[in-house]
Amino acid sequence: VRGYMNKWYAKKRMKALLIVGKGELKCVRCGFSDCNLLEINHKNGAGNAERRGGVERLVRAILDGTRPTDDLEVRCANCNIIYEYEVGRRKAWPI
Repeated sequence: VRGYMNKWYAKKRMKALLIVGKGELKCVRCGFSDCNLLEINHKNGAGNAERRGGVERLVRAILDGTRPTDDLEVRCANCNIIYEYEVGRRKAWPI
C-alpha cells in the first residue's frame, strides 16, 4: 500500500509543480530540472504555517484551484534555502 501511495502522491505533486511553474518543471533561479529536488517556495514566507496542515493539503488545494498560486514559485532545494538567507528568514551560523 505504501508504494502505491508514494506513486500516487508523486503524480499529484508533479501536477502541482507544473501548475505553480506555469507548465515548466524547473527552478526559477538556476533552471535545475530534477523534479525530485524541486520545491514550492512561498514568496511571502507563509510556508511554515501552511505546511502545518500537511504538504498534501497544499498540493490538493493547488490542484483543486482553491489555493491561488501567484505567491508561489518553483525552486530547487539549494536555491530555496539560499532565498531564505537572502530575504533574512534564516541567519548564518556565527564563525
